[in-house]
Amino acid sequence: MIIRDANEKDLQVCERLLHLPEFKFPNGEFPSVDNLEDFLEKDYFLVAEDEERIIGCIIGEPLKVKSVLIWYLVIDQERRGEGIGKKLLQNFEKKMRRKNLEWLYLQTQAATSGFYAKNNYQKGQQLQEFSKQLKRKTK
Repeated sequence: MIIRDANEKDLQVCERLLHLPEFKFPNGEFPSVDNLEDFLEKDYFLVAEDEERIIGCIIGEPLKVKSVLIWYLVIDQERRGEGIGKKLLQNFEKKMRRKNLEWLYLQTQAATSGFYAKNNYQKGQQLQEFSKQLKRKTK
């Protein structure tokens, strides 16, 4: 298995991986190739590849205060429990340290909070998520 920067050819597989209830937008849609294309930035969008097949991805976005927000970390359902998520997260953290970033932030579902606790992330105060769609897509 290798961890590498994502490219345009990876977007459709990543879109499929992210088609899970926990990643559904408030409008009922899921991250699309168009959404993911906006995140194609070196070091902030990594994929795990095994035998030329994408089996996971992590997507972050740099913030202004020497930090990064992790938007997504997902592993193919058939490959969960193999340590792939941990390897993606560790590789991502290593790249962020090289950029001299000081903090990683993320939000997660209760079902996956144990994974982050095992990887030394501290749980913040209880938050509620609010969202508002500003512009509707026209087809």
